[in-house]
Amino acid sequence: MQQTTNPSLATGVSAPRRVHLMGLPVDCVTEAQAIAICQDAIARPRQVCIVPINAAQTILAHEDAAFRRVVEDFELALADGKAVAWGAKWLERLPVPEQVGLPPFVHRLLDVAELHEHSVYFFGAEEEIVQQVVARAHRRWPRLLIAGQRNGFFKPADEAGIVAAMNDSRAQIMLVALPSPMKEMWIARHKDALHIPVIAGVGGLFDVMAGKVRPAPEPIRMAGLEWVFRMVQEPRRLFRRYMTTTPLFVYRLLTGYEPTE
Repeated sequence: MQQTTNPSLATGVSAPRRVHLMGLPVDCVTEAQAIAICQDAIARPRQVCIVPINAAQTILAHEDAAFRRVVEDFELALADGKAVAWGAKWLERLPVPEQVGLPPFVHRLLDVAELHEHSVYFFGAEEEIVQQVVARAHRRWPRLLIAGQRNGFFKPADEAGIVAAMNDSRAQIMLVALPSPMKEMWIARHKDALHIPVIAGVGGLFDVMAGKVRPAPEPIRMAGLEWVFRMVQEPRRLFRRYMTTTPLFVYRLLTGYEPTE
């Protein structure tokens, strides 16, 4: 498997080693190191766009070369899925130190944002959901500076105005709760125009933060069974996704599959 230093993080804090698992980048960082990279980006400032890597995204990247190229350009690729972290570390012997699960990472990032007075913009999901996320964030992090919020429903003609409003908010961190591959493509399309140091794709996390979906208990998450917990809560939406992508990911990992394009 290819191993490199991530060129996008060649300055500031120590650049993590970037490895590739089944054609997708994974940066060899702990949660604490990922948080330190975000803090450094805000302090300089410079831009760090974050993409979580899980089994479903790996399969999506195998089917979509354009998506795979976009993901490669993100400054920080986190081993979000337990299957990705385990597969990289134990099967491929890659130096991925741990799973950096998206929910605990984002909560820790918001802890740091509240402590250091970094402003946060919440973008994505339905209007009711994003409002609930902001309300719950106010309760959990009462001193958190919330720069702005917007739902994830818009037309292409609206995007320039949305980006301008985000820049006007002077946010230092933005959480993008759009589905894959929409969130990765949206970030890639607008990152050069956005003056926000830390931009993190968080997918369906707003549903959890809003209380619509229960988070997996820690023992279940640590056992790598978070996907089962989610599927039980939303079987009609997630059964087909998890019952196809997870076995296919395991099969391709065990057989050494690499995309050819």
